[in-house]
Formats: sequence, structure tokens, C-alpha cells
Amino acid sequence: MPVAGVGRVDPPVSGILEHLDGAPEPVMLRTDDGADLSVVWPEGFHVRNMPEATLLDDRGGVIARAGDRVVLDSTWPATRGGEYAYPYFAHFVNGKCYSIALNSRDLPPVSP
Repeated sequence: MPVAGVGRVDPPVSGILEHLDGAPEPVMLRTDDGADLSVVWPEGFHVRNMPEATLLDDRGGVIARAGDRVVLDSTWPATRGGEYAYPYFAHFVNGKCYSIALNSRDLPPVSP
């Protein structure tokens, strides 16, 4: 069943996973033109240093490491711009569907 407001983004939103010390979020996506995109990751996602910042899914599987390209095929709402005040809520990440985290703005802090 489709979720209201969830939409495919054409072209998909993509960028390089970056860990930015002192930033309001543990990781962001840097686009090819240098913009930093704010993303509310799916429910259960978290970040660890392994030794670089690593984005993990709700089961602990590695989604991406700092420097890897991440593709958001679908976001909620599809019209967000990726600024901190208007983040993308990721739904499809690298071609896989996850639950949208509607109740959380940030990932937990980066853990060792």
C-alpha cells in the first residue's frame, strides 16, 4: 500500500556519506555540486566509527561508510530540499525499502 506523500525522486537524491565533526547531525550526504543534504534516516539506523563513520541499518548491516555513495530512491515528502530545517526522510536507501522514522529527527551520536 502506498504511503501518502512518499514518492520516487527523479533523478534520485544521491551523495557521498560524510561525517562532519561539530555538525548538528553525525552524518550527511554531500552532493556532486558540494551541497550538504540533511537526511532523517529510516527507523533503527545508527552510526558507528569502525574506524570511519559507518551507517548501519536496523539489523546492524552496513549501509555505507564515510566516502561511499548513498542513493535515496524515494523520500518523504518527495519535495523536501535537504536543508537541516527541511530534511529528506529516507524511505528507499540504495534500492531497499525501510520504515520511515517519523518520530526522530536525529540519529544517535556516533559511537566508538
